[in-house]
Amino acid sequence: MTTMVKTTKGRIGLLFVLYMALPALSFAISLSAQLNDWSKSFAFLVLLAALPLVTIALAGWDGVKSGFNFLWLLAPVLCFLLPMIVFFNASALIYGVAYSVLALAFNAIGAFFHSGRTR
Repeated sequence: MTTMVKTTKGRIGLLFVLYMALPALSFAISLSAQLNDWSKSFAFLVLLAALPLVTIALAGWDGVKSGFNFLWLLAPVLCFLLPMIVFFNASALIYGVAYSVLALAFNAIGAFFHSGRTR
């Protein structure tokens, strides 16, 4: 297995960990605060801001470091399946698809800056 694939899989693993940790943190804060309106707002903040930013950052970073990789087309939606079931509902699947589109686009942008040299 090449180093490029190992680092990409590591970043995708980090993506999965963050996809699980951020909604868990959101729900833990909302349960401890017992604020219904704020807890919904915080859950949507995680869903609409934090998770896309994490996806963009990791996909772009992987593009710069390892070049373009089609794994970023499927990885975000697959990594989002378990958090979707645990923390959200089935209607949130569209966000996983949107995260995949963002990941592929920013991986391609990052690959544009990839030097192509082995280090």
